[in-house]
Amino acid sequence: MIKLEKFTEEDFDRLINWIKSEDELILFAGTGFRFPLTKEQLSVHIRSDLSQIYKVVDSGSKEVIGHCELNDINKSSKSARVCRMLIGDTANRGKGFGRKTLQKLINVAFNELSLNNLTLKVYENNASAVKCYTNCGFEVKGKIHKSMVGPGKYWPAYIMSLSNN
Repeated sequence: MIKLEKFTEEDFDRLINWIKSEDELILFAGTGFRFPLTKEQLSVHIRSDLSQIYKVVDSGSKEVIGHCELNDINKSSKSARVCRMLIGDTANRGKGFGRKTLQKLINVAFNELSLNNLTLKVYENNASAVKCYTNCGFEVKGKIHKSMVGPGKYWPAYIMSLSNN
C-alpha cells in the first residue's frame, strides 16, 4: 500500500539525492530543471498554484519511496498533466510501486479534483514508464520525433492521454 503526501522543503534533499545524472533528471522532469537539481530550483517549483506535488510513502514501512505531480491543473477545462513520477531507490523499482502511485494520482485527479482528462509526455526510451502508463489506461495520442532535452540533444517522446469515462 502506498499513500501520497504533500511534498515540502523537508523532502528536497531526498529527491536531489535520487537524481544522479543529467539523463536521469531529463527522464524525471524533461527540461523543467537543470542538472544538478538544487534546493533553489525546487523552492521555486513548489510555489506553483497550478500544481499538486506529492511524495510517495510506503504505508507499511513509512519510507518515502517516490515522487509524483499533477501540473497545469485547469478547473475550467477539467484537465491536468501527470508529470515528474519517480520511484527513487532503484531497489524499489519493478515492484509495482509506479503503477500504484499512478493509480493514486489518477484517483486524486478524477475523484478529488473532478477532472475529466489527464495527459502526459514520456520519452520513448523510458520503456518502464511507457508500460506503466499504458497498463493504467493511458493511450498514445501522438509522437514527437525530436523532443528537445538539451542544447542540440533530442529524444523521441509520446503524448499520452486518459479520460474519465
